[in-house]
Amino acid sequence: DHPEYGRVQIGGWIPGYRMTPPEEEFDEVARKQAAFLVQLMDLYPRLELEDLQVKRLSRNIYEVEATLVNDGFMPAGTAMASKNRRSRPHVVRIGVDKESIVSGTPVHKTWTVPGSGGRNKYRWIIEHPDGEPIQVSVYSEKFGSLSQSHQTSELKEQGQ
Repeated sequence: DHPEYGRVQIGGWIPGYRMTPPEEEFDEVARKQAAFLVQLMDLYPRLELEDLQVKRLSRNIYEVEATLVNDGFMPAGTAMASKNRRSRPHVVRIGVDKESIVSGTPVHKTWTVPGSGGRNKYRWIIEHPDGEPIQVSVYSEKFGSLSQSHQTSELKEQGQ
């Protein structure tokens, strides 16, 4: 009994009320939840390192290009993650000494890769011994590690 409003009910639902379905509904609820989770996993980002291309520009000088592709529906990193920098980026690096890089940066921090086939391209010009492999790698806290390498002994100078 409230002095001004009279008889009132305070509170809300009884705690725990209808949070657990009746026992006869367990199997159906579990089936639906499992189907939802499988469908959700099909939408998650799927990162791949593709299109590693190495062109010999001259003796010991190479142009290296690589593409990080997301074949999943959802982006690999949200717009908010890109804006506030709270989550860790995907790290793309070329496996050569920093001093060997003529153009480009040794490490690219990529905050997002758009979904549904989104592509982020990277390019370097490097000084590298002929006959030695060149490796590009990606590390993502959420998606693990990827790498590709290319053997330079197979290459001829551009235009030959």
